[in-house]
Amino acid sequence: MAANARYRELVPHPALRPFVDRFWISVDDAAPPARRILPDGCIDVLVDLAAQGRALVVGTMTSASVFAPRGPVRIAAVRFRPAGAVPFLGVAARALTDGTFTCDELGARWLADARWAETADADAAVASLQRLLLGRLSALKRPDPLVAHAVTALFRPAPPSIEALGRETGWSRQHLARAFHLHVGVSPKQLARVARLQRAVADLQQR
Repeated sequence: MAANARYRELVPHPALRPFVDRFWISVDDAAPPARRILPDGCIDVLVDLAAQGRALVVGTMTSASVFAPRGPVRIAAVRFRPAGAVPFLGVAARALTDGTFTCDELGARWLADARWAETADADAAVASLQRLLLGRLSALKRPDPLVAHAVTALFRPAPPSIEALGRETGWSRQHLARAFHLHVGVSPKQLARVARLQRAVADLQQR
């Protein structure tokens, strides 16, 4: 990245870790070159500080997309774990898949009305995001433990087959698929493909 650009990831508060994978910021004073974003099985909430603090939800992706901003970038974001976003957003994950929505569209007024336009610093915006999530935590149930187990299993170095995963959870293939569409946004088979891609990328990066 150029000298005037930075990307950083931040570890969430321990109480948020069942839901949140990481917070991240991306800042570039000039329009950066286009880059390909690979699917990772996660839902993100982005605060676009370069666009008057517009708060967006990016659903689970099933294929790669190209990020090609036309101007400076100043983003503060939270990346939820698979199945971690639904308790906060109150919408089925499958309704978000491969889409980008304003928090206003989804009825998440607590995010849409957070006065992001008054926040110019990405680190400060991440801190505000974390406070907002922590403030809602006491009223939420943790992610479904069987879905969380199934997701973790698919990201293992040697993941089980979908049939074996059904046996581990005690769910039929159909019930497992319904649970994944509700909580994760994609089917177990689709998430297994994403996990294989992520393992391949990690392997290449280690060489």
